[in-house]
Amino acid sequence: MIAAALLLAVTAVFAPPRLLSGDPPGLPPPNVVAGGEVLVEVTVNTSGAVSRAVLLRSTPPYGQMVLDAVKRWRFAPAHATDADGHDQAVEASVLVAAVYRPPTVNNGPTVGTAPLDVSKPSSSSPYPVTMAHPVHPVQALSPGVVLLEVSIDESGITRAIRTIRSSPGLDGAARDAVAQWQFRGASFGGSSVRSVAFVVVGFPQPILANAVQ
Repeated sequence: MIAAALLLAVTAVFAPPRLLSGDPPGLPPPNVVAGGEVLVEVTVNTSGAVSRAVLLRSTPPYGQMVLDAVKRWRFAPAHATDADGHDQAVEASVLVAAVYRPPTVNNGPTVGTAPLDVSKPSSSSPYPVTMAHPVHPVQALSPGVVLLEVSIDESGITRAIRTIRSSPGLDGAARDAVAQWQFRGASFGGSSVRSVAFVVVGFPQPILANAVQ
């Protein structure tokens, strides 16, 4: 019994992939007047390359924008200990989520296509149960994209949020929104494990309602 418990403790050690390099997707063309949500389940192989990217939720044109960017990302691969206690690189999944605001300063309803769930998530990556959209900072009148790394524990609770790509004046609004998200945790080898999600928050150039025509 003691040996079995020790073995279980050893096999449960898991470190999720970490992003090493890669640019977040940019902003949509000026003629896009709606915001959107995108969820992508990304499989990272043992060399740290993206071997598979499955679109789970999409809003045109944001889905393809996110896929094109994520496929070029490079990671430090996940690591896990095997039954003999040896640490090794393993294939694992991460979640990439993107939330784009509509190009308005006000935070009311806007026109556009609603996000569409196109694939079912697996249990190997975390998944947002609830997603809060950012409030556009009144003082921020420039566009920008913020990229955050969200560390999630075995039960799906957010333990840390780290800014990977900053956009002055917009970071706080992005972090405040993502801090409200709730996740379903991830699993590896049939056990609940720590995981990460990478969240893109896009703020297009705002259109001021009282702008001079």
